[in-house]
Amino acid sequence: MDIYISSRDIMSLDLDFQLDALRINILWFRAQPFNKDNPIIVRHRHSSYEFHYIVEGRNRIFTDEREFLVNKGQFYLTGPGIFHEQRLVGDSPSMEYAINCDIELLNNKEYGNTEEIQAILDALNNDDPRAVDDTCGIVKLMDEVFKEASRREIGFYSRIQSLICQIIIQSVRILTDSNSNAYKIPQRSTSYARMEQIHRFIEDNYSEGITLNDISKHMFLSRRQINRIVKHNTGKTAKEYIDGIRLGHVKRALLQGDETVAWIADKCGFSSEYYLSQFFKRHTGMSPSQYRNAMAKAKK
Repeated sequence: MDIYISSRDIMSLDLDFQLDALRINILWFRAQPFNKDNPIIVRHRHSSYEFHYIVEGRNRIFTDEREFLVNKGQFYLTGPGIFHEQRLVGDSPSMEYAINCDIELLNNKEYGNTEEIQAILDALNNDDPRAVDDTCGIVKLMDEVFKEASRREIGFYSRIQSLICQIIIQSVRILTDSNSNAYKIPQRSTSYARMEQIHRFIEDNYSEGITLNDISKHMFLSRRQINRIVKHNTGKTAKEYIDGIRLGHVKRALLQGDETVAWIADKCGFSSEYYLSQFFKRHTGMSPSQYRNAMAKAKK
């Protein structure tokens, strides 16, 4: 793998994506050599964030506030508006992996993870660049990005985005120098989460004529617990809820095609046309054929 060709390939990609409520737009992701012919990047600043990971050698960094050394296995971050200059130290060449990107908070109330996202932004907006040790294997993640861009196997574009998200989060963890968080994250109630699983299981398997016992075994919960969860979330018993879903599918099948009632009975988990007709009449007061005809007349 030629890392400079991979750098070019990455920079040709439109890497503009979201991490929860953050919009991340990669301006460049590249390997940057320093040697006697190219020993310095002169003083400059960006309106974006720039991550510098030293892979080989060491550099000296100059900001308006101070200067510091950054060695192999370390990195530093310069935020928007931070002037910085980078120089090779000694005669041995050095190499850095650099990511330059826009990171902005989307103004959308639909995103619930706002406290964590704000904590990430606060860590990124530190205006005092410093060298920190790469204790999370970030360079290995960046090597994976270069490999993905070189190999271009199925899913490579999605994996590159995922790896970049990991790189940013791991960098933030190191910069904050903390293993804990003091913010709240969105939580689902246990009852709601289980109801979602119950609903999905019924929708996926209604055509098999499932019962309360089937749901109980699938969820590893008692029949009483299933009934309590369904009642709490819908106001119905589990049987009423199952019947409601099956009835909805039967109605849609009757209205959307010309299939026979016997065919619909088989597809919706009834042992025969007779049992479907009995079920349908009990819930609607009419037979499947009467319902189909009534709905057809109502459309005219």
